[in-house]
Amino acid sequence: MSADQGTRWETAVVKYGRSLGLSLIRAVQRGRQDVGDIHGLPDAVLQAKDAQGHRLAEWVDDAGRQAVAAGVPWGIVALKRRRGKGSSGSVADSYALMKLSTLFEIFTDLAEGREAIAELEELAECDEKLASEGWREGVADLAELWEDEDDG
Repeated sequence: MSADQGTRWETAVVKYGRSLGLSLIRAVQRGRQDVGDIHGLPDAVLQAKDAQGHRLAEWVDDAGRQAVAAGVPWGIVALKRRRGKGSSGSVADSYALMKLSTLFEIFTDLAEGREAIAELEELAECDEKLASEGWREGVADLAELWEDEDDG
């Protein structure tokens, strides 16, 4: 992959991500450690690849090392998919490559986040119910009541 080809692919990936509302940026390489090509995803860096030959294991391992260097848990390869059967050649049709363990970690974190949101929503409903039943500040009043019981 030539430097110009790589730069064009990185730019295309960033532009596509931004069109989806992500705050992606092309990383500036400093020092000896490669920190990945694209930053802005939560807890991940992207290593952009626009190449004819595929060295998938090497690239995924490199992305993992780049994630460590960048101080994030996940490195993912953004591999350009060529035009051809089943592909328009658009950025959206390209591949995200990672270890299976990375995929499962991402989904585990997503599930934990959804559980936390559900718990917060349940607390908000309780707070609204307390407020509707005459408690001035909902949960804040309940906490104050508990503190009074502890003091007494």
